[in-house]
Amino acid sequence: MLQCWGKDRGNGDLIWETRQMDGNMFATRLRLARERMGFTQKKLGILIGLTPSVASPRINRYERESLQPNVTTVARISKVLQVSPSYFYEPDDLIAEIILRLNRMPRANVEALLSSLPPLEPK
Repeated sequence: MLQCWGKDRGNGDLIWETRQMDGNMFATRLRLARERMGFTQKKLGILIGLTPSVASPRINRYERESLQPNVTTVARISKVLQVSPSYFYEPDDLIAEIILRLNRMPRANVEALLSSLPPLEPK
């Protein structure tokens, strides 16, 4: 799957390029979000309600792409890792970063940001 990446040239300008994404988006983003929170696989598994004996192996299987979590499990993972479920599936890294930041902003700030954007034009 192709996605856009923004690179800073050092002067604040972004260079856009397309790359092939390695592996499964969900698996990659799960690992990144888990590590960002400082959780081990076992700790995340326990926090989403798995028994300690299966917690680490199950999260490991999600991160190795040998098992896909169901919608309920993704919702639990999202809540614990404080990310929107859409973050795990967004193909564009820049948009995924925006999703992360919006998710952590107070609702009033998100509404103010939205109101500052130009309205959508009809097609």
